[in-house]
Amino acid sequence: MVSVNTLSQGALDDWSARAFLLGGGLLAVALGIDGVHLVTAIDTQQGVLVGVEGFAGFGGVVLSILGLACVYPRLADAAPRLSRLGAALAVLPAAFFLALLLGCSVLAPQLGFPSLKTLVPSFTLVTAAIVGLFTVAVAAFGVASLQSAAPPRMLGAPLLVVAGSWGVLFAALLGYPDGIPVWVTFVQTALLAAPLLWVGHRLRTASTGDELAAVAADPVA
Repeated sequence: MVSVNTLSQGALDDWSARAFLLGGGLLAVALGIDGVHLVTAIDTQQGVLVGVEGFAGFGGVVLSILGLACVYPRLADAAPRLSRLGAALAVLPAAFFLALLLGCSVLAPQLGFPSLKTLVPSFTLVTAAIVGLFTVAVAAFGVASLQSAAPPRMLGAPLLVVAGSWGVLFAALLGYPDGIPVWVTFVQTALLAAPLLWVGHRLRTASTGDELAAVAADPVA
């Protein structure tokens, strides 16, 4: 019979895959809006479009954090020190992004669902510090993944790309204190959305494969 632990881990993998896929999809929407701004005469940084972009960007970040949380149990078994370091460093950034999302939702009528970069100038250093912590946290998860067995091992390289995308935002916050250009946001979002979608797809495939292998190995299941 398939063990409860196997089923529990399979459920976590499934939730993680869904979170990464949906998060990557939302970030792809934000990426598309920035792309329209860059290649057309349409100003997407005001009105309804900036609201959609802000919602998609925040939602994608929150879901990516949820996906990492679901992957953590596997990583903690394979590389406990790095995993705990990543989790510890991610706590404050996760709380920050969630609070910011809540604040934007509550203040929607006054702020019009502004994107993160619209709010950045008022607290650039705080945001840069938070993003820097999250960059190191995701990098720790990526290295921990490389040290683990399949399926988490396959997440290592994509998670390092995700960490790199946050590194781009960290550098942009310091380099553009008066407001991050749309092209920088476009690059950062692309580097974030693509690996999240890939990780979500691979996790879903691996989770299905593990479940089928477990059932095949145990005729009683």
